[in-house]
Amino acid sequence: MEVVDEFGRSLLLTTLLGSILSLIRALAAATFVICVAFLLVSISEISRFTIFGNLVRFVLDSLESVPPFVWVLAAVSALSQDTFLVVTAVFTFAALPLVFNFLANLARDVMNRPYYKAALALGANDIYMFRRHLIPGMWRQCLAPFLLLVGSALAVYGVIGIFGFVNRSDLDLGVLLLRGKERAFLNPELMVSAIIAYITLFALLRFGIFLATKERNVE
Repeated sequence: MEVVDEFGRSLLLTTLLGSILSLIRALAAATFVICVAFLLVSISEISRFTIFGNLVRFVLDSLESVPPFVWVLAAVSALSQDTFLVVTAVFTFAALPLVFNFLANLARDVMNRPYYKAALALGANDIYMFRRHLIPGMWRQCLAPFLLLVGSALAVYGVIGIFGFVNRSDLDLGVLLLRGKERAFLNPELMVSAIIAYITLFALLRFGIFLATKERNVE
């Protein structure tokens, strides 16, 4: 007999779709943060517009000084609007300084290498340097931190779901945990399936981080 949830949907299919959608949401948020940080690094570190670079650093230093609980309060207070967009915006502001500093350090490391200085001496422009040297020199180093960022986003969206600031019929692992907690005696398999799904996703991310770190050490 097929196990169903309180909405009459297949529990296995619901958990599988919830896992996929939660992972896609986390991947989208992490990709957005990385792209924004990369853009800001290109302005502050790679380009020769000093004023813009100083302005970017000042703004990010200001964001970094905000305590984490303030971001949590900002997210919760604004959750009457579109949940995904609000949480993604708050997640971006909270994670951006850390990701920016990491990418900026990578960029400086590449820029201090002899081949980069030689290209500059030959008159290469910023766009060429960015495409030819910065991206190839940085992207492999970004894979492990990117997967960590995906895990953080996955946890954040899950916590928001547990708080109940979502539609209870949504296919989201955080929502499944919330509903599983409420129906722990009537429908305990709902919580068990959500927990197993979370463990599986985080295990896969951890394995990906291990492979990325191992490949980077070999190089």
